[in-house]
Amino acid sequence: NRLQDLVDDLLEISRLESGRIPFDCEEMDPLEVLIKAASDHEMAARRAEIQFVTDLPDSLPPLRGDSGKLRSAISNLISNAIKFTPAGGTVTVLACATSDSIHIQVRDTGMGVPEKDQERIFQKFFRVNRPGSEIKGTGLGLAIVKAVIDSLGGKIRVESSEGLGSSFFVTIPFSTPQSGPDPTGGHSSGDPDGA
Repeated sequence: NRLQDLVDDLLEISRLESGRIPFDCEEMDPLEVLIKAASDHEMAARRAEIQFVTDLPDSLPPLRGDSGKLRSAISNLISNAIKFTPAGGTVTVLACATSDSIHIQVRDTGMGVPEKDQERIFQKFFRVNRPGSEIKGTGLGLAIVKAVIDSLGGKIRVESSEGLGSSFFVTIPFSTPQSGPDPTGGHSSGDPDGA
């Protein structure tokens, strides 16, 4: 199963980076996407004895892009948050809109990411070294998330303190994205806190 996961993720990141995956550029409701992504993980959070909270507005302005790819990316962030949060912890999904973009935050009270690793976690195959608490994965999930967010013309960044949890911030502009991922990537220098 782990080998199949690795092969699937390798194919996905390869297609994303080469532009061979077709992206549906259509108007979508980001609130609906977030609600669906969150509902996909409610049962997993309950099984892990984690409090799962959504703090979403009544509505969000529409975006143009691939709703399926965005749902997959947010689902990946939520899945990671649950995976790296011990029982009794909390995972929260928040969102808001500003005049030019939508801001999404997935926050957890889990293991956190050491400061020395935070610049590398979106790189392919990079995994945080956690002696005594190794968690299965391919090291490609966050690279895939970044490629999807890039395809929407957005940015993703992380704020984390080891042992105190992590917050992943996604910013997506209202302007029409390119038809595929930005091969140059990019790194956001800032984002409103409490997105």
